[in-house]
Amino acid sequence: TNTSLSLQSPTEPYRNAFHILAAAGDTSVCCVNCFTHSDNLIACGIFECGWNELRLYDLPNGIHKRSFKGHYGKINCVEFDNNSLGRRTQFVSGSEDKRVIVHDYRDSQPVMRLSGGHTDAVLCVQMDDWKVVSGSRDGTVIFWDLRKGHELWNIQERHPVSLCVINDHHLITAHVPSVKVLHDPNADTLYIRQRGLVRIYDFSVDPLFYTRKLPSICSSNYNEPTA
Repeated sequence: TNTSLSLQSPTEPYRNAFHILAAAGDTSVCCVNCFTHSDNLIACGIFECGWNELRLYDLPNGIHKRSFKGHYGKINCVEFDNNSLGRRTQFVSGSEDKRVIVHDYRDSQPVMRLSGGHTDAVLCVQMDDWKVVSGSRDGTVIFWDLRKGHELWNIQERHPVSLCVINDHHLITAHVPSVKVLHDPNADTLYIRQRGLVRIYDFSVDPLFYTRKLPSICSSNYNEPTA
């Protein structure tokens, strides 16, 4: 919620929820902008007393383990490392400052800062063993290489990227228009520029699959001596 983060069992009433941010007698203004969790940790983006920071809490008992600074704008998203090797020690965050920062929960200092690719706020992030994917309000989806610390490639769409999900074989992105226009039931169509988009990219497809179905002239290399 706006000033607290609560742990609650679905079988228990809300009054029995365990609040880990709203401490008794604490009068400071603390806004929770985003959060995520792993098996035993919660990471959340906090705005308090003019500062934006990430906080890490122990999930079983709600103990505040560490705080992480580095963003100059509101933190919009945070996600733990989706590491297939099972060593989840890192997490990634995105902010209104157009930057992506990789953190290690064992150290308060950022592991890596990724910037220069987005021209507007970062709205969603995902990471795994070697890459980070980030989506921005400017409509770009960027793949970052954690091994080299720079951009691999990007995708540009019309609408802001509100969601991105990545695994070994697929990338799913959701693009929501900044200006939402209600569909007119009396109109035959809704302009495509006013529609949101969901994109699914399949990396498991053989890139030569479609070229094999093309006529031979379409795949000519123009090296034929009689051409």
